[in-house]
Amino acid sequence: LSKKKEVTFVERRDRAKRIERVFLGVNSFWGWTDDYAIRKDKELYKKAVQKAANRINSLNIDIYLMHPRENDDLVRLLSPKTIILKNLDGNEIFLNSLSKGSLLTVYTVMSGSVYDLDSGIKIRYVNIFNRFKEETYTSWINQFNQYRRLVDPDSDEAKEITFED
Repeated sequence: LSKKKEVTFVERRDRAKRIERVFLGVNSFWGWTDDYAIRKDKELYKKAVQKAANRINSLNIDIYLMHPRENDDLVRLLSPKTIILKNLDGNEIFLNSLSKGSLLTVYTVMSGSVYDLDSGIKIRYVNIFNRFKEETYTSWINQFNQYRRLVDPDSDEAKEITFED
């Protein structure tokens, strides 16, 4: 630098991104259907995965946390703006830490991990493959809400996000 007469400073781009929306991934083995008669139909599978990716993309998530037994069929179709993380040991600890810095919403199909999350984290259930009957899914969400009210009576109630597609 001492031999240079001019120094040009390049302004750093802001790379910090506030993390507010996280999706918990789905086990690829059973994630898209319970119907064994169609499970091996590759065309139906591709359509189901594309529809699920479109639904997830519509949520404008910041991070997609892959399930330990999830392949990359779905994540390859997610928005390039989405950060994909796989095999984090202790997703609950990671998410609870993230929630300390901002309001966090976690989207899940039916992950049991949500039971270990801080009660200040908003939980939104999304039946991305239409795999569950409404009665079953509503019952699952109600059970979670009962549990959460026992832990923290002031916690936000988990809700289901539905899609019109």
